[in-house]
Amino acid sequence: METKNKLQSRCKCDADFKKEVIKMVESGRKVTDIAQSLGIGTNLIYQWLKRARMQSNTPDNSSVLSFDEEKATLQKRIRELEMERDILKKSLGHLQPLDATQMYEYIHSEEGNFPCCKLCETLEVSRSGYYAWRQGKTHQPNPTKRKMEQKIIDTFHQHKRRYGSRRISKTLADQG
Repeated sequence: METKNKLQSRCKCDADFKKEVIKMVESGRKVTDIAQSLGIGTNLIYQWLKRARMQSNTPDNSSVLSFDEEKATLQKRIRELEMERDILKKSLGHLQPLDATQMYEYIHSEEGNFPCCKLCETLEVSRSGYYAWRQGKTHQPNPTKRKMEQKIIDTFHQHKRRYGSRRISKTLADQG
């Protein structure tokens, strides 16, 4: 190994010396200990290791690179799927039918393709309600409640979808 004075930061090392250093690292010695004993920088040793692994194309190196690439790809896919899920969940309120039995029928038809708990969670329907519907234990909707819901919806649309819950309740209270 030839070293130059400290003003010049580069040192010229032959290939045999580099191989010996790489063998030392692979034998289990710490890179910092090797660098201190030989008077070279740790970054230099890491560069030699990287080049040696690239040249030899060891399975260890390629699996690490492919693992990192696969991890990044999967993380990107997860972000995309979470965004799609959030969009569907937000739009579910606008697309969801008022009658829960339609949702239960859909869940029943898709139960072979997807887990029931995930379908209920995604469609924002209680599992207990679905299982009760499946066993035929459904409650009869209260006609008074249905009329009130329709009045609320009508008032909301009558005022160009601008009224919130407080204004709607005040308007309905004024009407009687």
